[in-house]
Amino acid sequence: MCVYVGKDVTVTIQSPVEEDLGEQANGTNTVFTVSKKPISDRDQDGVADEPAHVTAYVDGSEATVSAVDDDQGTVTLASAPSPGARVVIEYRYDSTPEVAQEISIEPKQAIEGIHGLGDNKIQVWASLLKEYAGSLKELFRSTDQFNRLTKKWLKSKYSRHFWYATELTEFEGDTANFAIDTVAHELYVLNDNLSIIGVKNTSLPIFRDGIIKCKTKIMKQGDDGWVFRWDGTAYNYYRVVFQGDRSLRITRVKNLVETHLFTSEAGVIPSETWKGVEIKFKENKITVDVEGKIYSVVDSDPLLIEGRPGFYAYYAMNDRYDDFQVWSEISPDEYGLILNYTRGASTVKIALDGVVFPEGSIPSPKNAPVFITSRFRARKIKFIT
Repeated sequence: MCVYVGKDVTVTIQSPVEEDLGEQANGTNTVFTVSKKPISDRDQDGVADEPAHVTAYVDGSEATVSAVDDDQGTVTLASAPSPGARVVIEYRYDSTPEVAQEISIEPKQAIEGIHGLGDNKIQVWASLLKEYAGSLKELFRSTDQFNRLTKKWLKSKYSRHFWYATELTEFEGDTANFAIDTVAHELYVLNDNLSIIGVKNTSLPIFRDGIIKCKTKIMKQGDDGWVFRWDGTAYNYYRVVFQGDRSLRITRVKNLVETHLFTSEAGVIPSETWKGVEIKFKENKITVDVEGKIYSVVDSDPLLIEGRPGFYAYYAMNDRYDDFQVWSEISPDEYGLILNYTRGASTVKIALDGVVFPEGSIPSPKNAPVFITSRFRARKIKFIT
């Protein structure tokens, strides 16, 4: 049975986020501000500003949340984490409400049957998980819609905010060529050599596919950047660097042979200015996001090995890094949907939870989309009073 909800339904999509806010931990701070807001009513009970809207972890252990301000995006912990602690907040944030053209929901319930001996009837053995299938048709606005509905959940694996000199002991390689500024709380290049350091596998097990997030500030005309899939030698790794002219270059080193896969235009990143960089590497595709400007390349002869993430420098003395984070994609994102519409003289508010978009979105018409239709599955549905 398909239940047609109707047209002109206001839809708020609750998008899940896991965010590392360790740079805000200074030993006395208890209030942490997330980057996406407003924070969603994650338990979908219609009550704002509840601690249940977020989950907080300090150095891997769940921490007590004493207060949440949804609109301001602030999360107050019961006690202050120590300086440099890894503070991770899991939450959802509300998208700007959109008017959907059509929404339909089809309740389903899987059952398991058993055939009784000597009986031609199938007996119901057990009711299994309920599922609510449906589709959401909305006006096409940008490719962000496709990315939003097909991205995977990001899981924080490792982070360092460089508060203490001892944090450098978690790295191996040319560690003598790097140092930590314990006043500014930054990692910096100590001298002009070709230098690579990576996270020891005792601190972070080696892996193949993942995401590096970091901030960098270039102080002179050298090469400054990151490595991944580094095998701990000079033989095998990828590097993503900003060169002397501030162009972005992606290079594969395979059995000591360097192959430049991509070089951007000059001036991608300015001097002496902090910029955030995100490097995503999955199988043979590498994507670099420099604060919203995207560069990507597909390697025709990829280095598909497990290795270490880390830093690369060449004639880049005093170039700086901060807020080094490593993430992984682990499963499809689970969203929430809040539907508002008018039926007769009444306003109806429905919440769907555990929503996944397994097939992505279908543009219509195909070559010049005006609408997109996104099929979804949900685990829970309820009315919000």
